Amino acid sequence: MEVKTIYSLDDMIVSVMIFKVYHLARTIVNMQNWITVDSIRICNYHSTDANAFFALKCTLKTHPFYASGIIFMICAVLFGIILRIYERAYPGSSYEYIWNGF
Repeated sequence: MEVKTIYSLDDMIVSVMIFKVYHLARTIVNMQNWITVDSIRICNYHSTDANAFFALKCTLKTHPFYASGIIFMICAVLFGIILRIYERAYPGSSYEYIWNGF
């Protein structure tokens, strides 16, 4: 059985634009207290980089359940939106409403 799907250009652009959340998350991580002059100095002393990954690891170390929960919620919402975008093109699909993607 052959199924013809048609994706519109705006759906493709929205799926690419969702990756802008990466910059938002990186900004939030960089604005935490883990990226300070003292932490940069201590990281340089121990030959490590004080970057966003370091701040994320510190946050996961101090608040593991809170940070993991927020990361899971953000990923679930983003993947639900992307699932809805790509499954809506099939005829007869039930992804017409946003809530069916979750």
